Amino acid sequence: MPLTRMFIACVLFSAAPVLAHDYSKDGIVVDHPWARPTLDGAQVGAGYLTITNSGDRDDVLLEARSDISEAVELHDMEMTNDVMKMRPVASVDIPKGQGVSFEPGGLHIMFIGLNAPLAVGDRFDLTLVFKNAGPIETVVYVEEGEGHVH
Repeated sequence: MPLTRMFIACVLFSAAPVLAHDYSKDGIVVDHPWARPTLDGAQVGAGYLTITNSGDRDDVLLEARSDISEAVELHDMEMTNDVMKMRPVASVDIPKGQGVSFEPGGLHIMFIGLNAPLAVGDRFDLTLVFKNAGPIETVVYVEEGEGHVH
């Protein structure tokens, strides 16, 4: 029986880094950064995540940075007269005690001028810069669907 428990513990502890996919600093929690795969030759990609502010003051996401593309921008999508429009945003407010989701069809991070296509299983570094919390280093996983499996 002790050997079985040790085996189970080893399996659980070895899987923990794969399952843990959130990053935090000064009350800001960035949960599950992910991106969809792109087609060969695509010049743009999109990233998604959730930011929760459990700190004691409001914060603002000022920018995102990554080496996978020439530019990284914060974007929003909205429906206007039955036409979906995408536009860059200068910053995103993260009020204390609240969360903001970056998801398909809404807020997202655009990677413009990709160095290479994004393929399932790839991962890349992404730095999010906040007004108060400062930079938070994350890793984005390229995943199919809604980005909940790695």
